Amino acid sequence: MRIQLLAIARRNISLVLALILLVSLAVAALPVGAQGTADCPIRIVMYDMLILRAGPSFGFGVTTTLVTGEVVCLTGRNAAASWLQVSRPLPTGGIVGWAPSGAFWTTVPVTILPVTDTTTPPTPVPVPVTPVPVPVTPVPGGTTYVIQAGDTVFSIAQRFGITVQALVAANNIPPTYVIYIGQVLVIPAAQTPPPGNYISYTVQRGDYLVRIARQYNTTWQALATINGIQPPYTIYPGQTLLVPA
Repeated sequence: MRIQLLAIARRNISLVLALILLVSLAVAALPVGAQGTADCPIRIVMYDMLILRAGPSFGFGVTTTLVTGEVVCLTGRNAAASWLQVSRPLPTGGIVGWAPSGAFWTTVPVTILPVTDTTTPPTPVPVPVTPVPVPVTPVPGGTTYVIQAGDTVFSIAQRFGITVQALVAANNIPPTYVIYIGQVLVIPAAQTPPPGNYISYTVQRGDYLVRIARQYNTTWQALATINGIQPPYTIYPGQTLLVPA
């Protein structure tokens, strides 16, 4: 009797081991795509918040935001596999948006997903910006000038023998010195130098008021006052300065 029981136990153990081996072989033989289902090829549990777009591009609007712990399905991709289509699992189902593929971590290659991108990213329409001319008040003794291609605040000031600061102040030019072709500038009359003997000095590249003042044994404050240079006391190559003789 004992021998019969031992034989039956051994036979049952052999059957259980054989069944476990068969199940293991069957699971190992499953293809990668079979890890999901037809309606949910790749199942994802969100580990962080994620904003979804209406299409495979940041140019599309936001559809919804996934939260931590939410379960979704990856059901499609664009041709480059850089954006993935996100859906709700059954029984809810339905596409909820698109997200960059880098936002997901999965052991299943996303290239198993079908290409479902049939949209064209919206093209942003550039909005033309038309400069609004700032009204200027004519200066007694001055004239006007229409800006041409290649003109700058510095070149115009040099052409008419005035300081940049005087030109900027007469036309309300912004601190960035932005001007545009066709803009009409008021050219103030050239300043009359104070009484005394002066020579003309053309600013060279690398010059600054302190260096020029030392060269001619004067002060940079005197140069700034004589030439109408205002803070931040900017000078430029080619500019003509009056220097006390």
